[in-house]
Amino acid sequence: MSTEEMDMAYREKRRKNNESAKRSRDAKREKEELLEREHFRLQQSNAKKRAYLYFLDVIARNLEQRLKSSS
Repeated sequence: MSTEEMDMAYREKRRKNNESAKRSRDAKREKEELLEREHFRLQQSNAKKRAYLYFLDVIARNLEQRLKSSS
């Protein structure tokens, strides 16, 4: 194998490696973005559930007070 052929083979190997590394970085970035969106969605869901729990707690306390005052 001549020096020129070895140089061409090396460049092709580097090109393939660079493409593979780029695909890997892109996949990692996409996965991180997906996780960030899911994290945000779960935070929103938890906030809604906390608000609903607070609402139910207020209702329960109100009912307890009514029961105590009616007896």
